[in-house]
Amino acid sequence: MKPKPASNTPNDQTRYLPVLVSACFLLMLSFGYRAGFGLFLQPMSEANGWGRDVFSLALAIQNLAWGAVAVLAGGLADRFGNLNVLLAGVLFYGVGMLLMAHSAEQWQLISSAGLLVGAGIAGTSFGIVLPSIARGA
Repeated sequence: MKPKPASNTPNDQTRYLPVLVSACFLLMLSFGYRAGFGLFLQPMSEANGWGRDVFSLALAIQNLAWGAVAVLAGGLADRFGNLNVLLAGVLFYGVGMLLMAHSAEQWQLISSAGLLVGAGIAGTSFGIVLPSIARGA
């Protein structure tokens, strides 16, 4: 049996557009919020009397958590599906952002902006989203 030739009809090309657009939107939100954390440095530091070191430590832990949890998120995505891991990542990200807004102590900032948001980024980043695009295409 011969394989079907690739079809380039407009219907086949636009069929994957919603998957691609939603994946790009998710990545844009995931990395966009993370890139904007520097804007919170001065107001949060002034409000709580912290130096740059506290915020820097939180973001450094965020990067480490992202890397460590990304490995776990990939395994969980293989076992339970990408959608479940994406939803868990969104939940971690949202809870981390909410708790970060109400951080009054240094450990609260480090655990929210560092650990929870790092875990959220791992669940909503390239390692989870790109396989979803490949499966959708």
